[in-house]
Amino acid sequence: MKLCRIGDLGVEKPALIDHENNYRDLSLVIKDFDPLTLNFETLEKLKSLDLKELPTLDKNSRIGACVSNPSKFI
Repeated sequence: MKLCRIGDLGVEKPALIDHENNYRDLSLVIKDFDPLTLNFETLEKLKSLDLKELPTLDKNSRIGACVSNPSKFI
C-alpha cells in the first residue's frame, strides 16, 4: 500500500496508489495524513477498503508532502 497526498498546495487530499498506479481518493474515509491519524488503526481501516469503490484522482495532480504538519522527522 502506497499512501500519498495529492492536490494543490494547502488543499491536498489523502490518497492511495493502487496496484494499477491509480490515485484513489481517501478523503471520504480519512481527513488527512497527520500525526493524529497516521497510526495502526487507520492503516487497518485502509486495508479493509475495496479500492475499486474509491474515486480516482487525476494522475497529473501535484503530489504534496506525505504527512501534514509532522511533529518529528527522523
